[in-house]
This record gives sequence, structure tokens and C-alpha cells, in this order.
Amino acid sequence: MGYRVPALLAFLLVLTGCFAGSSSNPSTRPAAQSAATPSSSLRPAELNGTLLDPPLPPPAQTLNDTAGRRFSIAASSRTELTLLFFGYTHCPDVCPTTMGEMTGWFADLGDEADTLKAFFVTVDPERDTPEILDGYVSWVSDRVTGVTGKPEEVAKMVKAWKVLAEKVPGQGSDYTMNHTASVFLVNAEGGFEGTIAYQEATPTAIAKIRKLLGKAA
Repeated sequence: MGYRVPALLAFLLVLTGCFAGSSSNPSTRPAAQSAATPSSSLRPAELNGTLLDPPLPPPAQTLNDTAGRRFSIAASSRTELTLLFFGYTHCPDVCPTTMGEMTGWFADLGDEADTLKAFFVTVDPERDTPEILDGYVSWVSDRVTGVTGKPEEVAKMVKAWKVLAEKVPGQGSDYTMNHTASVFLVNAEGGFEGTIAYQEATPTAIAKIRKLLGKAA
């Protein structure tokens, strides 16, 4: 397909500075959004159309979904292929845009996506209560589940996936969050396969999801 890259090459690209961080502020967002990998050898990175070969194993951290059920990416992906996104409900642009794109991906894939599930992990657990998060994701699709937890638990998940998540002070007590903007692809064994970049071309995004779905066929 032209976008499969060995993990070693991904690491070499990191060393040469080909990756950049992301921001929820479009005026400061670099051209290349960051995407993280659950591996100590890879820093937050974005390959813009890349799948990793071989996939990387997932971290074992556990949080709660908005219904209060315990959630771990390794356990959930045993039954369903997974799209994983880290964001927050007060996000002014990246998160609503990505949620809208997910809606389009599910619609375009139709029955092909029967085994595909999406999870929205908050990077702002102080404000994103289960009720607020559930209301936010429910407008997208019943295929998207909100995931949150205690701040220290979320921090462990963020660290494990090498996700960028930093608070940016605003006026008074207000703040925004700079955060990784890519969607992670997780296979049926719980392995990290790669990313869909922020505002990636729809045909490229769909092709990568179909490749992920094909591995479970």
C-alpha cells in the first residue's frame, strides 16, 4: 500500500526529527500531528499514513468506561478491533473534528466495521466525569465508548502510551489541553498497528482500517 513501515524505520525517523507534537490550538498546531506508541523505544510520533510492522504490544493499564466497567485496551481488543483516541470534552477543534471523522468512517465501512469498536480516553479527568464524557461521545455513535478514571490512573495510561497531554493555563481557573491528535489502530491481539493522522485523507484512513479488519478475517 506504500504506507507500511518497519518499527525500526519509525525509530530512525524519530531520531532524525521527523515527528512533532500536537496541540488543540490550531494556531500553534504543527503541520505533523503527534501519534504515540506503547513502546519505550518510540517517542510520541506521527507517521501520517503508516502501519507498524511488526505491531507493538499494548500496555496493561486499566481505567473505567462511562458505565463504570473496568477497561483495558488489551482485554477489549480480544473481542473487537479497536480505534483508540485520547482527547477531552472541552477541546475546541481536534476532538470534535476527529469524532465527526469517526462517524464518517463507520458510515463508509458499513457492515465491514461490525467487529470495530472505538474508545475515547479523556486526558482531562478532572472535568470529564463519566456522565459528561458519555453525553459527549453518545452523539457520535453507539460504537464509541468514553473512558476515564482517577487522575492518577489516567496519567498512567497516558504515560504508558507515550501520549502528549499537557495543561495550558487560560484565564482564571480555565485551561485547555495540548494532546496527541492521532487515532491509534489496535489489532485483535491487542497490538498497536499504527495511526490515522489528524484530518488524514478519508481514503487513506479507510484503507488503514480495512487493512486492520483484514487481519482479523
